Formats: sequence, C-alpha cells, structure tokens
Amino acid sequence: MVLYKILYLGFFFKKLIMGKDLKGKELGVGITQQKNGLYNAGFVDKLGIRRVKRFKKLQECRKWLDQARYTDEHSSITEANTMMVDAFLNTGFL
Repeated sequence: MVLYKILYLGFFFKKLIMGKDLKGKELGVGITQQKNGLYNAGFVDKLGIRRVKRFKKLQECRKWLDQARYTDEHSSITEANTMMVDAFLNTGFL
C-alpha cells in the first residue's frame, strides 16, 4: 500500500518537473533536449492524446508549445461539430 502511494505521488509530480538541456539549464515544463541537440515539446490534450513535436531552436519550441496549449484550452469539440452540421444543412443537399 505504501509503495502504491509513493508511485502515485511520483506520477503526479512528474508532470510538474521541468526538463533540462545538455548543460543542465531548466527549459520549462513540457520541454526537453535530446543528446543530438533537438528540443522536444509535448503535452496531453483534452482528449488524452499526447502531442509531441521536435525543433532545432528553443524559441520555436516554446512558441509552438504555448500556441498548442492555448488552442487546446480554448477550443470546443461540440461547437465545431455544430458548425459543421449547420453548414452542411445550409448547402441545400437535403
């Protein structure tokens, strides 16, 4: 039981740990650097799908990660489906 709680807490706090580059500098949450110099940015979206992308420059990596998180936070699946159905019905095919 104690081991289960330790593993659970480790999994929970793993999301909050910042990645580090090759020199030991902290990059931010969701960003890591590979040994070949590429930066990885990743997060889990609303649907539980892991979104990951690789970059050569850290600035591009941070920009993509911020934009992807913002888009995921402010998008609604139900609104998109409603708009598509309304657009289909307005075409006059029925």
